[in-house]
Amino acid sequence: MILVLQTISIGIFLFFIIYAVATLTLLAMSVREISWYSRGHGPGPQRPGRLAHRPSVSLVTPAYNEETLIVQSAKAFLASDYEPLEVVVVDDRSKDETFARLDEAFDLVSLPLRGRTALPTAPIRSIHISRTEPRLRVVHKDNGGRSDAINAGISIARGELVMIVDADSLLEPDAIARAVVPFEVRPDQCMAVGGGIRVANGSKIVGGQVVTPGVSMRGVGATQVLEYLRGFYATRIAWSEMNGLLIISGAFGVFQARSYLVLFEATEPLVEVLGFAIVVTLVILNASTGPTCWRSSSSQRSPARY
Repeated sequence: MILVLQTISIGIFLFFIIYAVATLTLLAMSVREISWYSRGHGPGPQRPGRLAHRPSVSLVTPAYNEETLIVQSAKAFLASDYEPLEVVVVDDRSKDETFARLDEAFDLVSLPLRGRTALPTAPIRSIHISRTEPRLRVVHKDNGGRSDAINAGISIARGELVMIVDADSLLEPDAIARAVVPFEVRPDQCMAVGGGIRVANGSKIVGGQVVTPGVSMRGVGATQVLEYLRGFYATRIAWSEMNGLLIISGAFGVFQARSYLVLFEATEPLVEVLGFAIVVTLVILNASTGPTCWRSSSSQRSPARY
């Protein structure tokens, strides 16, 4: 029995040694990549320059009971310094005044509905365009959950690239321009780009922009800061450099629009259907609000279950 316990203890010890070495290696790689970002370069010391073609981008943001910030978020998204850009807000049959606030702020006018959507969704009640900001379109649909709202937004999106952003996220002004660079330089290889998410709790926010960065120093908010730093900056950047990034954060992600439609109907192996290798890149881009108590921390994870 003692020999068995000793063997188990040695195994556990070796596991933690290997885990620590692997984590430190990933951290060192991430620090190297971050150093290139801090000097204004793309990831890695050698990358091809930008091409002349700027792909059109459709920013899709699902919204459910977001009346307090949806107008500010929409204005901030529209203020991004990237063209061509359209913003698609999908109201997932909110129980509050989300749609009414958008209608009041942007003077929405209804558009005629077309036939079936490219992706299956809950019934779409109406589609609207803004008289004051033609780049904004608003979808009003029956409730179907976050993923269903995203499908609805993608179905009416007209851009070559689809950017999915949470309604409570704040984008840096040049976030979109930086996120599309991998698609510009490797259009036949890059399938998705993720963003580095920072927790905005404790920061001063004016007009949808972080003017004074800050962090929470206590409670659940502080643990969220550590979790985001570990998850996005300590390891995920390193995995991106090795082309081993397995997921794209739901708070910010950019994808080739056609890949959604092809994947939905795919019956052949993924790479054969898409016709290009899958390259996923992480770019440091935006901030999002984090939970401040354990109950809200639990609800923050619920969209991932859709």
